[in-house]
Order: sequence, then structure tokens, then C-alpha cells
Amino acid sequence: MCQLFALSASTPVRVGFDWQHFVFQGAPFNPDGWGVAFQADREFHLVREPHTAEDSPCVRFFASHGPASPLVVSHVRRATLGQQTLANTQPLVRKMGGRCHLFAHNGHVPPGEPARSAWLKPVGDTDSELIFLDLLQRLEPYWKEGVPDLDVRTAIITSFAEEMRLRGAVNFLYSDGITLFAHGHRRTVPGEGITTDPGLHVLQQELALDAFSTVCDGLQCSGSATITMVATLPISDGDWRPLAAGEILRIENGQPV
Repeated sequence: MCQLFALSASTPVRVGFDWQHFVFQGAPFNPDGWGVAFQADREFHLVREPHTAEDSPCVRFFASHGPASPLVVSHVRRATLGQQTLANTQPLVRKMGGRCHLFAHNGHVPPGEPARSAWLKPVGDTDSELIFLDLLQRLEPYWKEGVPDLDVRTAIITSFAEEMRLRGAVNFLYSDGITLFAHGHRRTVPGEGITTDPGLHVLQQELALDAFSTVCDGLQCSGSATITMVATLPISDGDWRPLAAGEILRIENGQPV
């Protein structure tokens, strides 16, 4: 199954990944691509590769040189639909309403009606991109006059998630550059289909670090901040809470809101 990870922080922290030892296990369990996005103001530094992270020079670089950021989102791919290409590698980013909107999905949702707007045509051929465009199409009218109220955005995302759950398995991370929305559903396991296991887990903790220190195997941080981490599976010791099927967690500046 694909693996999702996000870290939201109250102040920018420097995050270093080592995917070879990270619990995501980019190779050999998820060999079809990896990506990471670091938020910087209204933009995202986005790095993706459509192959295993095992021997990637980019992985070695970001293991110790990840930029300081208040939001980091990562995805490790196991392909179920769509070719092994850069266009099909997540996270995915589109611009709308003067903001970068980011999406990462784990699961499988059969394609529905394509988005009608010309700028929302897919670049790749995955179900994940199609449902991301579906979500943006629903949100687009509300972004024409500025940033919509949080409750308005939440209502649209909740309705979208309800429909997607009826069609398949849909764990996702979505950020509009202001709020990170984490939606938990069910895990998908190759050969087993959709299981009853929670699809996302969440942990909040305090960091008080001057230099790179290990938070868990394969993940190091530096900085002092309140952080909230979301992951497909718990990646460290601590009181990780599973998200209930259909639960949507809203996170800003390292804390649920």
C-alpha cells in the first residue's frame, strides 16, 4: 500500500528523511515512486521521483538538507492505477485562488465524472489525481473572492469525502496552504483489498531541539515547536491515535483546530 506522512509545526522546523530506514519502506514494499513537499510561504518545494528511493541521490541530500518548513507532506507510492511516471507521483500540487493546493492519497477510487473546468484536466492517469481535481472543482467557486471560511471549506471536503468512501478506499492529506486536512478511512493491502484497519494515525508532541535529532527511525528534526504528525502507520513510540473511518482532522501551525 502507499504510505502517507505529514508534519505540521507551530514554527518552521528542519526535517531530514532517510527513506531507506524510514518505516515507509520505500523499497521494496513501495517501489514505484516517492515525493516530498516543504511549504514555504504560499509555495511548496516539491521533489518527486517515479522510482524507488533506495539509491536516489535526492534522498541522500534531503536526509540532511531538508529546508525548514511549517508543513511537510510525503508520499511513497505503490502503483495500482497509472504508469510509473513523474506525472503519477505524489504529492500533487495545483494553484487556485492565489494559493498552492496540495494532495496526497492512499487507496483506490474508481474514476467518476471528469472535471469540467479546462484548467482541471489531469496531467497523469491515476485515480488520485482525478479525485484531487474533483475536490478542487467543488472548492473553486468559493475561492473566487478570497479565502473561504474554515467551516465552508470543511463542509465541502466532508461532502467530498463521504462520496469517495462510497466508491472506494480514500485516505488523503489535503492542504490549501492554510489548513491541513487529514481524512482517515481504511487501509488497502495488496492481495487483500480494503481492510478494516485504520488508514491514518495522528500524534502531537513538543520538540525542543537545537540540532538534528532522531524523532524515529529515518526521521530527524531540528527546531523548537509544537508538532502534529499524521502517518499511515505509527512511526515512533508514543500515543498515536487512529483516525476513525470518515474522520477529518484539521491542522494549523502544529495543532488541531
